[in-house]
Amino acid sequence: MNFLDPNNPSKPRSVVKGHNKFITALAVDKQRNSVYAGAYDSIITAWDITTGANQKLEGKGHTNQINQLVVAGDNLISAAKDDSVRFTSATQRTFGADRLGLDGDATSVSSNASGSLVATVSASSIYLVRDKKLGSPTAVSYGAKAIALAPNDSEVVVGGADNNLYVYPVSGSSLGAPKKLDSVHRGAITCVAYSPCGKYFAVGDSNREVVIWDAASKTTKVTGLVFHTARVNGVVWSLDSTHVVSGSLDQNLIVWNIAEPTKRIIVKNSHHGGVNAVAWIDNNTVASAGQDCAWKTHSFKY
Repeated sequence: MNFLDPNNPSKPRSVVKGHNKFITALAVDKQRNSVYAGAYDSIITAWDITTGANQKLEGKGHTNQINQLVVAGDNLISAAKDDSVRFTSATQRTFGADRLGLDGDATSVSSNASGSLVATVSASSIYLVRDKKLGSPTAVSYGAKAIALAPNDSEVVVGGADNNLYVYPVSGSSLGAPKKLDSVHRGAITCVAYSPCGKYFAVGDSNREVVIWDAASKTTKVTGLVFHTARVNGVVWSLDSTHVVSGSLDQNLIVWNIAEPTKRIIVKNSHHGGVNAVAWIDNNTVASAGQDCAWKTHSFKY
């Protein structure tokens, strides 16, 4: 969008840019006061949270839809439908040569705080990336769709198209034998996220439900969070591990209070066509993005 200056017709006074395709991934970079948005057309844009100014990542990047974004240290880690995971400097914001090829669509990615250990999945394999070096894949038969790495790097939780969760212990750059959790989900797992404290992980599924699991016992802590009316596309924990926000194809956001599960805040019609991605900017502010090619912020009082 061009703002024209009649006193200086040679150039616009300012230009406001945005995405032309729906946004599919979000990540918050607190160190640089930025939000990264990845889109269906493979474009990743860095946005200044305070001013709204933006900058498209330059260089030869992904060639297909961005599925998930993670910020870890100076690394912007991106997983995409072009069968790859990329590491990009969040300071330089130019795609480099750090491209890791998978055996299929990189559906999900998770990282520790520094980016030294990253876990990612395709439908048929799980990969660990240690210091940007891709380890040998662990084959799976259940259709892996989502992955989360524990904050202490001890294990990963993988959600499958078979409605089940699988927990794998991490040893170096390898995975141990998985533990299949007692299934409570009635739809394919679509998203998994550990709480920053490491005590819990939240899971969303295609049957509109969010479930909170106890990470130590591998049993459910909170069930019955079935207030969406369509597939859950994203779950993310607040920085203090007290709330979870979920975004859904039903166009709504819901903020869940883990200590008091009956208390929830619903933001209806947040994005026309559906909410694709969510992220916390701080403990009272959520960023969301969706099919309307826009991202926005929502502030809450509990």
